[in-house]
Amino acid sequence: MKNLVEIKEKLFIPFDWIDPTPGGRRLGRAEFAVCLKFLRGRISEFWVDPVQTHIDALWHYSGGNVDFTIQAYEKLESEGIWLVSYCKFHKATFFRLYAPRNAKFLLIDHNGISFYKTNIYLDLPETGII
Repeated sequence: MKNLVEIKEKLFIPFDWIDPTPGGRRLGRAEFAVCLKFLRGRISEFWVDPVQTHIDALWHYSGGNVDFTIQAYEKLESEGIWLVSYCKFHKATFFRLYAPRNAKFLLIDHNGISFYKTNIYLDLPETGII
């Protein structure tokens, strides 16, 4: 069972884009499942579930005024969405996307999700809510 983490403003999360343990469990490339909940034609909240990672959390953002985008910075190239479906659990639109190659950090906020190679918040703990 994954821990549900409610995000108030922003959350900056480190992750491995591919399983780092040689000879260990081959998880493959990190992937994220995202559910988007709509209210009156606008996205009101969303969930981000890390797949094929060692992260045991499910992140939920419902801070209002969601302007959802998927962004990659620092010359990272995103693979894009590869599966779109319906989530029966959240009763919402669901999609999956791979983390960009060499991405090490994920930022979740009202703009959606963003991928980075370096810690843009050097003065804050890497797993801290900001």
